[in-house]
Amino acid sequence: MKATLKLTNIGQREGEENWEFNSGVITEIRGRMATGKSRILKSCALALSIPIISEEMKDTAVSFGISKAKGAKTSPLLNHNKDQATIELEYDDEKKKVHLTRDGEEKYNNPGKQKFIYCSMLVENSRIHNYVSNGRADFSWIVTEMSLAKDYETIENIMNSYNELINSKKEELKKKTDEKEENKSLLNQKKKEINEVNNEIKKIQEEIDKIKIAPELKTDYSETGNKLNELNKNQEKSRNQLKECEKSLSDVEGTIKKNDASIEKKSNKIDELAAKKKKLEEIQSIQSINNRIQEILKDNGDLREDRGKLDQKMKDLESDVKRFKNNLTILAQTGEEETLCWTCEDGNISKIKIEGKLKKRQEEKEETKKKWNEINTKIKRKKIKTKNNIKISKTIKKKKIVYP
Repeated sequence: MKATLKLTNIGQREGEENWEFNSGVITEIRGRMATGKSRILKSCALALSIPIISEEMKDTAVSFGISKAKGAKTSPLLNHNKDQATIELEYDDEKKKVHLTRDGEEKYNNPGKQKFIYCSMLVENSRIHNYVSNGRADFSWIVTEMSLAKDYETIENIMNSYNELINSKKEELKKKTDEKEENKSLLNQKKKEINEVNNEIKKIQEEIDKIKIAPELKTDYSETGNKLNELNKNQEKSRNQLKECEKSLSDVEGTIKKNDASIEKKSNKIDELAAKKKKLEEIQSIQSINNRIQEILKDNGDLREDRGKLDQKMKDLESDVKRFKNNLTILAQTGEEETLCWTCEDGNISKIKIEGKLKKRQEEKEETKKKWNEINTKIKRKKIKTKNNIKISKTIKKKKIVYP
């Protein structure tokens, strides 16, 4: 089950904000100061408690900052730049809505209980916070001290949720205790080592004192002291040289970092130019495809024009064949050898000439039909090529080419 909270112009926040919470578990809200943690709790408290009639509860609500004090003009939850605000809280089957206005009026659609549940359970140094920190699991006092509404089922859910938090705290305390014991053991070991070193120093000091006391060793002691001073000087010199080397190394590292930055910048520039080159190639590819499409369309137009001429020729030949066949049919019916010809000089045409012209027209018709089929096949092929090129062009354009 989820609970939702919608706030509009509440507190320091202008506009709408939405929150969602899981039911039956504890929700931890984290954030820096003045980021709105208390605003969420106060909004829930007002929606659950309004109307507040009891004077004692009014004082409590004022102290919590959810209700206006006596003499105040407006609600403390209303944004100071706005004239109205709303709180909408939904959980289980409950829907509560509170409307606040600049004149201090508070409207609500569903009354709550003025004995509202409102407490800062996890505020530092609170009673429940101390219980959790110390790993204690007895929260029965919450029922009488923190739940004025006596909602035992909700309290049980809270207690169950806190048990998980307590177990986590116990594990954390155990881990810290183990670390403390481990550190204590290490500290004792270090103390032991320090004592051993101090004993060695003490023995060396005793030896030095003996050398100082013995007159016969005074010269050796003096020479040893001189050598020690010389060694100290050499050591100081070596330290200075080491510092100079470290400084030089630092300068070299700084130069390397600058060079790395320059290389990275140039590499990014190369990648950018490569991307632009690729885009240009794709654009050129589209232009090339479009040129091929235009050439195919031009050729196709020429072929269609030729096919149109052949269509007209086919119609003319078909008309002649039909006319000659009609003439032969008439001659066959009449038994005559000649018939009237409107295009002939003598006005008549013989059966033999008609048959010859018919045969010639039929041959021309077959030849024309053959050419028509060839041109039509070419048109279909070019149409397929055009579709394929258009498909390729669309595929490239889907890459959302941006002109550089």
